[in-house]
Amino acid sequence: MKRILRLFGFGGNENNGDGDSPSPAKGEADAGLFSADPVAFVKYVTEELVNEPGDIKVSKDDTTDGLCIRIHCDKSDIGRVIGKRGRTIAAIRTLTSGIAYRLNKKVSVEVVEP
Repeated sequence: MKRILRLFGFGGNENNGDGDSPSPAKGEADAGLFSADPVAFVKYVTEELVNEPGDIKVSKDDTTDGLCIRIHCDKSDIGRVIGKRGRTIAAIRTLTSGIAYRLNKKVSVEVVEP
Protein backbone atom coordinates (compact mmCIF):
# COMPACT_ATOMS: atom_id res chain seq x y z
CA MET A 1 0.00 0.00 0.00
CA LYS A 2 2.87 2.36 0.75
CA ARG A 3 4.22 1.88 -2.77
CA ILE A 4 0.86 2.79 -4.26
CA LEU A 5 0.63 5.91 -2.12
CA ARG A 6 4.14 6.94 -3.17
CA LEU A 7 3.20 6.30 -6.79
CA PHE A 8 0.47 8.92 -6.45
CA GLY A 9 2.77 11.36 -4.67
CA PHE A 10 1.68 10.77 -1.08
CA GLY A 11 4.27 10.11 1.60
CA GLY A 12 8.00 10.38 1.36
CA ASN A 13 10.87 8.07 2.07
CA GLU A 14 10.30 6.32 5.35
CA ASN A 15 13.15 5.16 7.50
CA ASN A 16 13.55 1.42 7.72
CA GLY A 17 14.86 1.52 11.26
CA ASP A 18 18.61 1.27 10.66
CA GLY A 19 19.11 4.92 9.79
CA ASP A 20 19.29 4.34 6.07
CA SER A 21 16.58 5.36 3.66
CA PRO A 22 15.17 2.48 1.70
CA SER A 23 16.23 2.35 -1.91
CA PRO A 24 13.35 2.92 -4.27
CA ALA A 25 11.96 -0.13 -6.03
CA LYS A 26 11.46 -0.21 -9.78
CA GLY A 27 9.09 2.57 -10.78
CA GLU A 28 9.39 4.43 -7.48
CA ALA A 29 12.35 6.59 -8.39
CA ASP A 30 10.06 9.41 -9.45
CA ALA A 31 7.45 9.41 -6.70
CA GLY A 32 4.43 11.34 -7.84
CA LEU A 33 5.42 11.07 -11.51
CA PHE A 34 1.96 9.87 -12.47
CA SER A 35 0.04 12.19 -10.16
CA ALA A 36 -0.50 14.69 -12.98
CA ASP A 37 -0.54 12.42 -16.05
CA PRO A 38 -3.02 9.53 -16.18
CA VAL A 39 -1.97 8.69 -19.75
CA ALA A 40 1.65 8.10 -18.67
CA PHE A 41 0.40 5.91 -15.83
CA VAL A 42 -1.71 3.74 -18.15
CA LYS A 43 1.18 3.42 -20.61
CA TYR A 44 3.62 2.44 -17.86
CA VAL A 45 1.32 -0.18 -16.33
CA THR A 46 0.33 -1.78 -19.63
CA GLU A 47 3.92 -1.94 -20.85
CA GLU A 48 4.87 -3.78 -17.67
CA LEU A 49 2.02 -6.30 -18.12
CA VAL A 50 2.48 -7.44 -21.71
CA ASN A 51 5.06 -9.60 -23.48
CA GLU A 52 5.68 -7.05 -26.26
CA PRO A 53 5.82 -3.60 -24.61
CA GLY A 54 6.95 -1.96 -27.86
CA ASP A 55 3.59 -2.79 -29.46
CA ILE A 56 1.59 -0.86 -26.86
CA LYS A 57 0.16 2.46 -27.99
CA VAL A 58 -1.86 4.66 -25.67
CA SER A 59 -3.94 7.47 -27.11
CA LYS A 60 -6.16 10.04 -25.47
CA ASP A 61 -9.19 12.00 -26.56
CA ASP A 62 -10.61 14.97 -24.72
CA THR A 63 -14.38 14.65 -24.69
CA THR A 64 -17.15 16.73 -23.16
CA ASP A 65 -17.38 14.18 -20.33
CA GLY A 66 -13.64 14.14 -19.62
CA LEU A 67 -10.65 12.20 -20.88
CA CYS A 68 -10.91 8.93 -22.83
CA ILE A 69 -7.73 6.83 -22.78
CA ARG A 70 -7.46 4.03 -25.34
CA ILE A 71 -4.98 1.18 -25.07
CA HIS A 72 -4.01 -0.31 -28.45
CA CYS A 73 -2.29 -3.69 -28.15
CA ASP A 74 -1.81 -6.98 -29.99
CA LYS A 75 -4.49 -9.65 -29.81
CA SER A 76 -2.03 -11.87 -27.97
CA ASP A 77 -1.63 -9.29 -25.18
CA ILE A 78 -5.26 -8.22 -24.76
CA GLY A 79 -5.86 -11.04 -22.27
CA ARG A 80 -2.99 -9.83 -20.10
CA VAL A 81 -4.31 -6.25 -20.09
CA ILE A 82 -7.90 -7.26 -19.35
CA GLY A 83 -7.02 -10.00 -16.88
CA LYS A 84 -9.08 -12.85 -15.52
CA ARG A 85 -12.73 -11.74 -15.31
CA GLY A 86 -11.63 -8.18 -16.15
CA ARG A 87 -9.89 -7.63 -12.84
CA THR A 88 -6.70 -6.12 -14.26
CA ILE A 89 -8.42 -3.54 -16.45
CA ALA A 90 -10.78 -2.75 -13.56
CA ALA A 91 -7.78 -2.06 -11.33
CA ILE A 92 -6.19 0.13 -14.01
CA ARG A 93 -9.45 2.06 -14.35
CA THR A 94 -9.75 2.51 -10.59
CA LEU A 95 -6.20 3.79 -10.18
CA THR A 96 -6.50 6.04 -13.22
CA SER A 97 -9.74 7.46 -11.82
CA GLY A 98 -7.85 8.25 -8.63
CA ILE A 99 -5.28 10.24 -10.59
CA ALA A 100 -8.00 12.02 -12.56
CA TYR A 101 -9.90 12.84 -9.38
CA ARG A 102 -6.89 14.75 -8.10
CA LEU A 103 -6.98 16.74 -11.35
CA ASN A 104 -10.75 17.33 -11.11
CA LYS A 105 -11.36 15.35 -14.30
CA LYS A 106 -13.30 12.27 -15.31
CA VAL A 107 -11.50 9.52 -17.18
CA SER A 108 -12.43 6.34 -18.99
CA VAL A 109 -10.02 3.60 -20.10
CA GLU A 110 -10.75 1.34 -23.07
CA VAL A 111 -8.84 -1.55 -24.64
CA VAL A 112 -9.01 -1.68 -28.43
CA GLU A 113 -7.47 -3.88 -31.10
CA PRO A 114 -5.25 -2.15 -33.65
